[in-house]
Parts: sequence; C-alpha cells; structure tokens
Amino acid sequence: MLRVLIVGYGNPLRGDDGLGWEAAARLAGTLSDPSIEIRAVHQLTPDLAEAASRAETVIFIDASCDNGEEDENNQNGVISRRIAPDSFSPQAFSHRLTPEVVLGMAQALYGAAPKGFLVTLPGRSFEFGEGLSPAISAALTALINRVSEIAGGQAPLGNEAHDEKAQDNRR
Repeated sequence: MLRVLIVGYGNPLRGDDGLGWEAAARLAGTLSDPSIEIRAVHQLTPDLAEAASRAETVIFIDASCDNGEEDENNQNGVISRRIAPDSFSPQAFSHRLTPEVVLGMAQALYGAAPKGFLVTLPGRSFEFGEGLSPAISAALTALINRVSEIAGGQAPLGNEAHDEKAQDNRR
C-alpha cells in the first residue's frame, strides 16, 4: 500500500500558482521513500481518487488566495490543515474539484478513507509568467519542511488537535 500521496497542483505559468509544481519537484528530490508517491498536476481530476484510495495519507499543496494571517496553523507563512472527505455529485466533474471532494470520491468509489491535509502558502502574484514571487520563494523551504513532517508522521500534536476539532465542527 502507498503510505503517502503528495499532490502539488496549480498552473506553473501563472506565477505563484506554480507553487504546487515547484514544491512537488523539490520534494521528489528530497523524499526517496518508495512508499511516497509525488505528483504535479494542473488541476484536481477524478482519476486522483483511485490513487488517493491506495494511500494512508494524502497531502495536497496549492497556493492560496487568502492571506492566512488569522489562521492558527500559519507557521512561517505555511498554512496546513487537516481536511475531511466531502460528498461529490456528477456536476462536480464539470468544474475544478477540491481536495475534500477527491477524498470523498476515494471513499465513495473505493471504500478508502485516507487522512487528508491541505498545505498552502498565501500567493502574492497570479499574473501570467513563470517563476514564484520573492515572498513565496522565501517561504518554500518552510512549506517543504512542513510537508515532509506530515509525510513522515511527525505533524506537531498542537496542529493535529486543532485540526481534529475543526473537522469535528464541520460534521
């Protein structure tokens, strides 16, 4: 079984929206564990549900449009939170899927319920052009470290407790 699936997503031709791709490339160079699969995709698609169903933990990486300053899980600019599966409908296939819906599809279609995390940095520039903004580039190492922590099962207990409580409140 796949222990961890890491999915970096976004558009590398739209400035900070390429964060997921850059993070996936760097993680591929540092995580050599065969039980960890790393993918870079333009958007979340239904086929990811099958891959997610084979993993114990799925970590999604994306640039956020939110500034994240009020988030308790904001560490060095990196925002991480536990996510829960969400239901999906056929209409969801006509537009971009969310990480929660991908997990929901894994559960509904394959009977799997992997732990899910969303790790983001607040994007500064989503203009056309390759390359990350200086702020995102400066925080990229902290994001890589946070994803590595989660992938290695070393997520701080303080965040886990907060994430579990937040997840329970959404039910």
